Amino acid sequence: MNELQELDSRNLFKLVSEDASDLIAILNDKSQFEYINSKAHRKLTAYTVEDLSGKVAMDLIHPKDQKKTFESLKKVFTRGEIEGETRLRCKDGSYIWVTMKAIRFFDKEGKIKVLLIAKEIKKPKTVIIRKSEDRFKEMIDNLTEIRFWKFLQPKQAIAAYQESQEMLKIVMDSIPQFIAWKDKKLVYLGCNTNFIKLMDLEDGKDIIGKTDFDLGWGEEYAYTSRVNDMRVIENDMADLHVIESWNNHNRNIWFDINRIPLHDSQGNVVGILLTYEDITERKEVDLKIQESEEKYRLISENINDLVFILDTNGKFVYCNESFKKIMGYTPEELIGKTPLDYVHPEDTQDVLNDFRSGVKGYSGINVSRFKCKDGKYKWFESIGNISYDEEGKPIRMFTVSRDITERKIIEEKLKNSEEELKNLNKKLEQKVRERTKELEEKNLELQKLDKIKDEFITHAAHELKTPLISISGYTDYILYKYKELEPEIKEDLLIVQRNIERLGKLMNQLLDVMKIESHKMELNKEITNVSEIIKKCVNELSYLIKEKNHEAILNFSADLNLLVDPDRFFQVISNLLSNAIKFTPENGKIEITATKDEVLSQYIFEFKDNGIGLNETELEKLFKKFEMVKQINDESYIKGTGLGLYISKGFIEAHGGNIWATSDGSNKGTTIYFTLPV
Repeated sequence: MNELQELDSRNLFKLVSEDASDLIAILNDKSQFEYINSKAHRKLTAYTVEDLSGKVAMDLIHPKDQKKTFESLKKVFTRGEIEGETRLRCKDGSYIWVTMKAIRFFDKEGKIKVLLIAKEIKKPKTVIIRKSEDRFKEMIDNLTEIRFWKFLQPKQAIAAYQESQEMLKIVMDSIPQFIAWKDKKLVYLGCNTNFIKLMDLEDGKDIIGKTDFDLGWGEEYAYTSRVNDMRVIENDMADLHVIESWNNHNRNIWFDINRIPLHDSQGNVVGILLTYEDITERKEVDLKIQESEEKYRLISENINDLVFILDTNGKFVYCNESFKKIMGYTPEELIGKTPLDYVHPEDTQDVLNDFRSGVKGYSGINVSRFKCKDGKYKWFESIGNISYDEEGKPIRMFTVSRDITERKIIEEKLKNSEEELKNLNKKLEQKVRERTKELEEKNLELQKLDKIKDEFITHAAHELKTPLISISGYTDYILYKYKELEPEIKEDLLIVQRNIERLGKLMNQLLDVMKIESHKMELNKEITNVSEIIKKCVNELSYLIKEKNHEAILNFSADLNLLVDPDRFFQVISNLLSNAIKFTPENGKIEITATKDEVLSQYIFEFKDNGIGLNETELEKLFKKFEMVKQINDESYIKGTGLGLYISKGFIEAHGGNIWATSDGSNKGTTIYFTLPV
């Protein structure tokens, strides 16, 4: 520590400021440069000490920023400190964005000086978060004046030395890098505030006397750091801008590190100065960019489209491998040339116009022909996108082109055949009109025939009913009057009666079918206790239920009242129950259920049996006219007409309901459902 204290503070300040990546300068009261850290200026702006010495700082400010910067510099003379963003002119005439902090202080003669610290930022501007900002502002707010002067010039006075040390501390704490210094044995002698925070220490004094193994680096990194530090001390040679990573709580932190040997007044190495710049964010961005570039290259080289990049002069700067497969050119053959070298003469102007529009920011699709290596032309559909530099100037056009030659050939063929299609359409339209007229005439004839058929069936049904009634009456009369008839005659008369009933039922069904199909079904609706109708129907067919020893189960309320036509509802229930009895083997079970659907405001009726069941084909035919879905060999039942379920469907739909059936297959029973509005 004694050796270190003997160092000339100006030299130590030079070591810190010269190695810093930020721009550091001191201005006099005329805003002229009195000092710059030459390395950083040469790197960022290309200026040397000779270029700027005595020059006015405002001459380096962008014209658009001069007024704002001038006002800021005026304020620093009264407020003592201010910061902001501006653009600096480099030696080649270009500009860079920087965030700048200005600090006022006084020299020994009482003259005002300004210390400038500037850091480059990229456009779009990002907020620079300095880890030492809170500490720096606290220090500046507590210092009403910073008296410092000529710390770069030889001074022997203790006061000047102390002021130099104070200014050095302010500078080091203001710089975003982590700074520390060690003796020859690599024992820490001091550090700046940022380094204290990095090591999670309470105070700068806590680091004095410690080694890297005593801090939070970890044994592996501490050992590596020690080896690198010893090499710098032993070789007496600085090791600049070395990139190293440190695993801190399972997260890699990347540093740009400078290791600089420290000398005493006789030139002997007495220690080492270390600066760490956290470049983790930049490194992660670089890694992401590398990953994105790799993905982009992988995609562009494996798609079938042409992918290429043009500069602002329209020259190829990148082409993917698809050019060789589609056009026959290798990417190397195209670099430096332009699409105009290959475009079809008739499409040249369109390509040129679209490129000029694209450079101005307009987007669109270009469709043109380009010559392949074999001399043939292909059609390509291209779309481009412009990228810009930091100042908004176009620098590249990224373009994707798709081979649409086959599509264009088909379009051309379609275009050539368009006239033929028009003529064919005219002929087809004429034939359609003629055929439509024929169909209309035929339809009128069919309607007439259908009307005649309906009238005939209706008339025949009514006419047949009259003699049937007479025959039925005489048969009843004979059976009633002549009770001592021979058994054979009596049996014959009973057969006649059954056939009369069957024929009458058929006539009624035919009339119902006519009404359903002509939408002339008339319903005499009234509020009816449908529970009683179902029970009545079950009682009337109870003799059939008992004959087959079926179990009939009724699951519904005793006072279920609905607005229905009682006679039509009875026909539906009778038909469904008769079918269930007929198609269920002996000792079967028939279950009738009625439940209310509150959401749809309707009742759902369910007729479920465990009979012979239906397959999918039979289910599809179930409610069609004259369809005899199932045949049974029981001689006690007469073959049906195939109209019962069709008529039942018509009655239910006339009431505003629906009817359908389900079955799991043969011998697995059948369930028929129908709905009626509440």
